[in-house]
Amino acid sequence: MRVLQAVSLGAAAVILTGSAATAQGLADAAAREREKRKGKTHGSAKVITEEELRKAGGNVASPAATETGTSTPGPGDAAAGAKPPAKATDEKSPDQLKAEQTAAWRAKLDLARKQVVVYQDLIRALQSDLNDMSGGVYTPRRASAQANLEKTQGELLAAQQTVADLEAEGRRNGYS
Repeated sequence: MRVLQAVSLGAAAVILTGSAATAQGLADAAAREREKRKGKTHGSAKVITEEELRKAGGNVASPAATETGTSTPGPGDAAAGAKPPAKATDEKSPDQLKAEQTAAWRAKLDLARKQVVVYQDLIRALQSDLNDMSGGVYTPRRASAQANLEKTQGELLAAQQTVADLEAEGRRNGYS
């Protein structure tokens, strides 16, 4: 009997000292991280002013002009205001735009389909858990599993609707 008590006290001491050492290690790591963050200054980002933008040749728009879609040229923009903006040399053809839109649509559709599969797998696992009657019929675990199952079924329906909407969008826009 005394041997059992001594062993259990020894095991408790080992467990408690191990957790204390881990807690101390976490506290040290947190302190080191705080010191590292103190060393970094948040003011190291470069702030670009309107004057610098004007000197670089860009148009600076006031907030009111941005809302209306016009820009007010600054004092250094007299020459820039006289010339129309140059066309971008890398304009894309309609075929390239269509290909990019199709690729983006496909990526969204693939992601939505993967979500449906994940929800279906999760529902299977939850249903399997509910089918296990070894723990009792009216337990908090089963009630929680039932609530999770119903929530996941709702999310599955939403994901299936997203897939249907994306497929309809693909048909409307001629994506294949």
